[in-house]
Amino acid sequence: MTSQFDLYLSLGGAVLALIAGIALRMWVSRRAFYRRNEAGVEEFKSYSAKLGTNAIEGVVSIISVLLLLFGVFYGFNILGKIKV
Repeated sequence: MTSQFDLYLSLGGAVLALIAGIALRMWVSRRAFYRRNEAGVEEFKSYSAKLGTNAIEGVVSIISVLLLLFGVFYGFNILGKIKV
């Protein structure tokens, strides 16, 4: 049986995962926003820069979604175990 402190500590980890997931999503969106010109088209220095940027941001987006899902599901699991 786990103590209440351990459950609250786990809930804090779930909240941190949510915050990290949101921060990563905002970082990717902000980078895409500042790459756009007045016409709304993304600009890159070269084709390889575009490929590298899209690859890195794709991996970061997947990680952020996984962090968000982990935070939500693990958080609700912990909330169900906490006795008030």
